[in-house]
Amino acid sequence: MRIKESLVVPGTALIFFAASFIFRLLSFLQTPFANGWDGYFYINQVRSFMEEGRMDVPDISLIYPLMMVVQVFTGDYVLSYKLLAAILAATLTMSFFLLALKWTDNYKTALILGSMGLFSPHLTYFAAQYPKNLLGVVLFIWLLYASDSKRKVVIVLMMILNFVGHRVTAVLGLLYLVIRGFSPYVVIIIGAAIMAAGFFLPGILNLFDVERFHGVISTGLQFTPYSFIKSFGFDLIGPWWLIEIVAACIVFFAAIVYAVKKPDRRLTSILFVLAVLIFPFFVWSENGPAIRFFLIFILLCPLLLIFFLRSIEKNYLAFVLITCSFFSYRTYDPAKHDPNYELYCLVATQAVSKVRADSIELIIAHKALAEYIVYSTGIDAMSWIPEYEIDKARLWRIAEGVKDVQFNCYLDPDDMAFVHRITPTYCLIREDYWTKFLLRIKNDSNEELLNDLTNWKNPSKMRPKFLLKNKS
Repeated sequence: MRIKESLVVPGTALIFFAASFIFRLLSFLQTPFANGWDGYFYINQVRSFMEEGRMDVPDISLIYPLMMVVQVFTGDYVLSYKLLAAILAATLTMSFFLLALKWTDNYKTALILGSMGLFSPHLTYFAAQYPKNLLGVVLFIWLLYASDSKRKVVIVLMMILNFVGHRVTAVLGLLYLVIRGFSPYVVIIIGAAIMAAGFFLPGILNLFDVERFHGVISTGLQFTPYSFIKSFGFDLIGPWWLIEIVAACIVFFAAIVYAVKKPDRRLTSILFVLAVLIFPFFVWSENGPAIRFFLIFILLCPLLLIFFLRSIEKNYLAFVLITCSFFSYRTYDPAKHDPNYELYCLVATQAVSKVRADSIELIIAHKALAEYIVYSTGIDAMSWIPEYEIDKARLWRIAEGVKDVQFNCYLDPDDMAFVHRITPTYCLIREDYWTKFLLRIKNDSNEELLNDLTNWKNPSKMRPKFLLKNKS
């Protein structure tokens, strides 16, 4: 029996890994472009290091060496990104299975947790959009797995690994250990030591990260799952994903009641972590931390099922979830969930055809478009106003949403030589003339137009200190 079990468990784990990997990769391969809003940022980081010996934004996160290993085998940066995202999703699926098996010693419970990871359309979306965050979630699950170890050095090493995975999940790991009862002095020492190291090692938690939370707390209440559904809309979420979100919320609140009736230190610790992730006083913003926290919340909610189902004798739920997995992975649609990289390809090509590439030192463009410009043209671009001195004749901008009639209204005829129409919605304009354009709109007291043109698609802020810290 032991031999059989020793073969069944790793065999099942590998099946979950392989199936999850295939489903996610099929989903990601729906587009020839990189997936996600940050896809080309990761690709540019890796390409810069492998071809020039340094990253544009120094970062010691484990996501980059992992992607470099995959790149060595594929020779294709975009494919490497897709493969690593699929590998991380598969690893999380397998980790759910193994953690449930360890905590319950019930194979059927473990099957259900593995099936949850296989089914999850939320995991597919998260892997495509946030592979670095997903790496952090995987390492957090591994920390939970190691937290029962009698050898405290194993827990400490896993905690250190979490800090070079992702900041948010590293903090969640510390929080879990404190609530679980791990020595608070050791936790404080670990946290303080790593934060001190953050002043010298780029990309890990440091005091500058406090700035990320400036203005994210409000006195108004909001329910994050509702805010997310309202913000994304049913067209982007789809039925399978909506079912998963609603189910996760029901399980969370049911687990709170369960924990009151049957106290359990593990369950309480996980619930505390999840409660922090959907803290109701976070300001909801599509670019703020509230949405990232919520996305992690949904990923971790299946862990609560371990405590409800640890004595289950039937695995019908696993069968249902596995069957639904053949349909749920299609919820992720790059045409809906990813930036319009096909358009960005045209914009980048047209931009360099309007002005000689060697006469441009930097292009200011919105998020995702800036990263794609760097990838496709080799010209430096970013979604911030440069905080350093730069020759005004070599600083350009790709502006969005401006009509020719508006340029003609607020710029002089001679200025129009520095404005180039690229598409009906995008144009290339030298930055000093863009500044002049906005100033004249302001002086004309045309607040409505000014507000329309100073959004995320037309960056107007300098990089914050927590980003500049990594550049130093």
